[in-house]
Amino acid sequence: MSDKFQNRYRIPSARLEGWNYSNNAAYFITICTENMEHHFGEVVNGEMELNKIGKLAYNFGKKFRNTSRLWYWMNL
Repeated sequence: MSDKFQNRYRIPSARLEGWNYSNNAAYFITICTENMEHHFGEVVNGEMELNKIGKLAYNFGKKFRNTSRLWYWMNL
């Protein structure tokens, strides 16, 4: 891919150097959406109010919390 963009759009990695991300650990996930649409709910008075899709995603995450293969299942 570096041939395609000639390294023009390369940004520094935010990953911790030396950390093995296949380790079973808690990870913070950021999801960027087109036009910054709020697909999972809204923040009201500092609290997240989940909508229908947000509740579905939350329950799905709880169900697979103890598996290191959660990311294979996620396709939002």
